[in-house]
Amino acid sequence: MSPLSLSDAQSLTEKHHRIIHAVVFEPETSYLGLQVILDVQACRNLVVHRVLESQSDVVKHFGASSFPSLLLFGHGHPHFLSATNATRAGYTSSLFQLCGHRPAALLKPKASPESLTRVRRPLQPRMTPAVHMQDLVSTVVYIIRREVPLHSILHGGQLYTLSKFLEAMHQCLPMPSHVANHINYLLRQLKIYSGHGVRMDTWRRIVGKRSEFSWIPEHIEWKACQGSLPAHRGYTCGLWTLFHTMAAHCLLATEGGAMAAGLHRYTGDTHRAFDTANLFAIGRRRPGSMDSRAVLLSIRSFVHHFFSCADCRTHFLAASSNLSVQVRDSRGAVMWLWNMHNKVNHRVAKDDSSDPLFPKVQFPPASLCIDCRITSDPREDPSLISWDTNQVFAFLLQFYGPSGVLSMEDNNEHHTYLTMESHPQPHPLASAVFFMSFSSVGLLAIYYWFKATYPYSASRIARLFIHPKKQHMI
Repeated sequence: MSPLSLSDAQSLTEKHHRIIHAVVFEPETSYLGLQVILDVQACRNLVVHRVLESQSDVVKHFGASSFPSLLLFGHGHPHFLSATNATRAGYTSSLFQLCGHRPAALLKPKASPESLTRVRRPLQPRMTPAVHMQDLVSTVVYIIRREVPLHSILHGGQLYTLSKFLEAMHQCLPMPSHVANHINYLLRQLKIYSGHGVRMDTWRRIVGKRSEFSWIPEHIEWKACQGSLPAHRGYTCGLWTLFHTMAAHCLLATEGGAMAAGLHRYTGDTHRAFDTANLFAIGRRRPGSMDSRAVLLSIRSFVHHFFSCADCRTHFLAASSNLSVQVRDSRGAVMWLWNMHNKVNHRVAKDDSSDPLFPKVQFPPASLCIDCRITSDPREDPSLISWDTNQVFAFLLQFYGPSGVLSMEDNNEHHTYLTMESHPQPHPLASAVFFMSFSSVGLLAIYYWFKATYPYSASRIARLFIHPKKQHMI
């Protein structure tokens, strides 16, 4: 994934190629080339290279004049892709079409401890929006195994930001226990290396360490976030879902957070009632939890240091430049993320990166929360939509909160995942019934054994219980 050298560039132009070679020219601070390389790694007959704008000798050799741009070899004469497609989605889509013309161009990737592969499912009809545990886990895997390794070394602000973001995920994100344990392990390792930084070979070794109760998957599989093409949705959808879920869970896990939120109950078939007493009980278990405002600040730092989409990063940082003033409390953090996400949806609704099968709309749609909208617009123009923010806030806590996360095992049932390490306890009455049943069976077994061995004595003992007033007659 290193930038192409001049000698390799000269060799590339001099030889005849049986496979397609693509060269991505990008600015120094861009991650576009790395993203495209990862996106099309399943293409057997395609090799993608990257060249930085600062490599003037290589740029001059190829005759590149704009950044970003994409040069193709081996599919007719060398030519640059149209500038109108100069995006990650445009490049990836075009390259997939090229390698899709070849038989067996896409191979099923083999899993190995050294490589990360994506598991693709057949595209399903559009499902009702939901929060899937699988999407949250896949996003965590993408961050740890793909986004972080784009840096050669973690030190200073990067190391501090990653530590704070992992801490926020560990405290506020519902996860399977083995993933939560592994994130906690990564946090401990980062503290050990905080003095001299972490190189990527060390990071990969730490991430790859596996035990029975602490590990993260190698595969990425999307559920609600699956797009119609590999370049659509996926990680960006999962990242927004992760942000919203962290903010909602942290608010509910704060001491008194559920009661302070002033939650009210929904009525109707499309909503489940809030169990505010249970949510408040959850909050009491973790009085030291990070609040949603602190989580939002850690999200901003994470985007600044680790979000590889340069355009997305620039817009997000510009919109959140005054975040400490804009957001005063945990409720404000939840609502700021919601408002920001809707602004992004409106901005990219007609962008090449948008999935035509999953059009961008203002969330939540009326089909999910009819009471959230005071006025609506069929074209989803945000200037013509007015919101009942109290209803929206309550809906967000329901949708992204503990009762809204779909299990990895069963996509049709809702399960509660708590961020703290807890296990369901049996009901006291059930325990008592089980104990009494077990005791009765045990006593009967002992009695019949004693009766078979000592028949006369057993008869005398039985009469003591059956006729307690006639003990003197025995």
